[in-house]
Amino acid sequence: MSITLQFHGATEGVTGSCHQISFAKESLLVDCGIFQGQEARRHNDLTINFDISNLKGLILTHAHLDHIGRIPYLLASGYTGPIYTSIPTSYLVPEQLGDALKIGFTKDRKLIKGVVNVLKKRIIPCKYKQWILVSDCFKIKFHPAGHILGSSFVEIAVKFISGKEYKSLNNTKRIVFSGDLGPPYTPILSMPCSPYQADIVVLESTYGDRIHSGRKDRRHRLLNILKKSLSDNGIIIIPAFAIGRTQELLYELNEIVEKEKLPRVPVIIDSPLANKFTALYSDLKGFWDKESRRRFKGGDDPFVFPGLVSISNYKDHLRTLRWLDDKGGPAIVIAGSGMCTGGRVVNYLKDFLSDCRNDILFVGYQAYGTPGRDIITYGSNKKRRRYVTIDGERIGVAAGVHEVSGYSAHADKDNLISWVKKIRKKPSKIFLVHGDTEAKKTLKKELNTMGLDVIIAKKKRYSIDV
Repeated sequence: MSITLQFHGATEGVTGSCHQISFAKESLLVDCGIFQGQEARRHNDLTINFDISNLKGLILTHAHLDHIGRIPYLLASGYTGPIYTSIPTSYLVPEQLGDALKIGFTKDRKLIKGVVNVLKKRIIPCKYKQWILVSDCFKIKFHPAGHILGSSFVEIAVKFISGKEYKSLNNTKRIVFSGDLGPPYTPILSMPCSPYQADIVVLESTYGDRIHSGRKDRRHRLLNILKKSLSDNGIIIIPAFAIGRTQELLYELNEIVEKEKLPRVPVIIDSPLANKFTALYSDLKGFWDKESRRRFKGGDDPFVFPGLVSISNYKDHLRTLRWLDDKGGPAIVIAGSGMCTGGRVVNYLKDFLSDCRNDILFVGYQAYGTPGRDIITYGSNKKRRRYVTIDGERIGVAAGVHEVSGYSAHADKDNLISWVKKIRKKPSKIFLVHGDTEAKKTLKKELNTMGLDVIIAKKKRYSIDV
C-alpha cells in the first residue's frame, strides 16, 4: 500500500498552500489558501478542481489567507466535514475570512455572516501536543510553529496495519506538514519546536536562501530608520499584515517609546482588521510566551503606550489623511495590506510616496507582482525608473525605501535547517513547498549535505510505499 501526497498549491511560489494526503480511501487536506501577487494571475481559477469525496478533515496550520482563503470555495464544492485548528487559530480564522469576503466577494452582511457562522460550526479547536482521532486511518497533533499566534506544524499519524489499534503509534507512519515556521525569540509567541520523529516532511522554504538579522540588530536598524525619518519631520509608512506583524511591531514600538529612545510622536494603526486582531491577541494572552505574560502581569501591556492611536472608522481614516497632508510629520503609520495590494495603506502611498522627507519601511515578505515588491525594486535602485503603478495611477517614488528582514515571521535558512536537524528520527523524504525557485534550490542543496532525500514539490501526485 502507499500514501499519496498531492500538492494543489504553493509549488511555484509562496502562496496558495493546499496539500492533500490520501491513504486507504481516506484523505485529509492541509490548508486551503488563495494565490496572491503574480501567482494569482497564473491561478485565477479558485474553484476546487480535485476530488474531495473521501475527505475526512481540513487541517489549518494558521490564519493567513494564503493558507485559508479558498475555504469558501471548498464549502461551495460540497465539503461538510470538520475543520481542525489550534485554539487561537479557531478565533482568528472567522475574522480573517469574514473580512476577505467583504473585500473580495460581497458587501452583503447577511451572506457574509451566514458563511462565517457555517465556518464556526465546522471548526474543532485542538490543544497543542495532544493526539486527535480524525478517522480510521488518521490521527493528528498540533505543535507550536512560532509564525503567528496559533500557528502550528501538524503531525499526522497514518495507520497502515489494518485492524490494529493506535495505542503505541508504532504501527503508523508519521507525516509532518511544517505550515509556516517562524524564527526563534519572536515577541509574544512561544518558541517553535521540532517533531521527535517523521517519515515524511512537507517543509516550507520561503527564506531558504537567506539569513535574517538578529532581534537586537533589527531593533537597532528600526530605531535608526525611525530617528532619521522623524528628524526630517517625515511620515513613516509601514505596510503590515493585520495578524502577527502588526502586533510584533507594537511590542517593539512599546519598548522604544517607553524607554524614551524616540521623541513622542503619533503611532497610527489604521486598519480595522489589525485592531480586531490586536484585541483578539489580548484576549488570548494565555497563549503568549512567558516573557510577554510576565510583563503584562507587571502592568506593561505591549499593545498600549503613549501616542498610540487606533483607527477603524473609514471617515476617521480620511480625516487622518487630511490631517497628515496639512500638518505633515513626524508620524508613524502602520496600515494594511502587508504587500500593498489593497487596503488603507494604498491611500497613504498615493499621498506620501512622492515626498523625499517620508520613508516606507517593509517588515515582511513582498511577493513578485505586488506593489510592495515594485516599490522595493524601483524605489531602492536609483539607476532604474523611480515610479510604481498603484490602482492604475503612476506614483513617483521619492520617499526612502527600507527593508528590515529580521521582522519576517518566517524562519530563515539556518532556522529551517536547525528545525530539521532537531528531528531525532529523520525523515526518508522531505518535500519543499512555499518558496521561490532559488530559495528551494538553495535549501535542497543544504539539506542534501545532511544525507536527506529532498524533493522540490510539483503540482502533481506522489506515491510513497509503506
